[in-house]
Amino acid sequence: MKKFRLFFLLNLLILTCYISAYSQSNESVNNAESQHIKSDTNQISKNYLTKSPTIAIIWSLIFPGGGQIYVGSYWKAPIFAIAVSALTYNAIHNHNLFKDLEIQNNPNKEIYRNNRDISIFFICGVYVLSAIDAYVGAHLYDFDVSDDLSFNITSDSINLISLKFVLRLK
Repeated sequence: MKKFRLFFLLNLLILTCYISAYSQSNESVNNAESQHIKSDTNQISKNYLTKSPTIAIIWSLIFPGGGQIYVGSYWKAPIFAIAVSALTYNAIHNHNLFKDLEIQNNPNKEIYRNNRDISIFFICGVYVLSAIDAYVGAHLYDFDVSDDLSFNITSDSINLISLKFVLRLK
């Protein structure tokens, strides 16, 4: 029970650090949205802020969820961090049980060794999944998901069904 409390408090601390350290003020959001480049014809075009996929992968490999914070997917970061911490706790717990049973020459020690190895395998999987998610997130950072795209299926007559695809650019 004491180990569970320690594990719960550690995860709560990680979640609190993520929420408080990476929150934005309204001024920084407004400044980022108001960046424009004026051309010679006084037309205003949007300045897209790009994210590097390489940096996103590096942050994900340094700290699980770091790449998600870099690309702005703040809600995913605690999921990866808590998954890695839970699997690490499980691997350490199974390793300690394996060592205790190894000293006693207990034949059931292999169960704990296998569980430890599986936990380490899943830790590597979470790191890889975090890096892939950050890589894709960095590539799609500037992807436009506005409501300017519409898709309608209409029927002009009984025998003819037309398909209409409209793209409005502002």
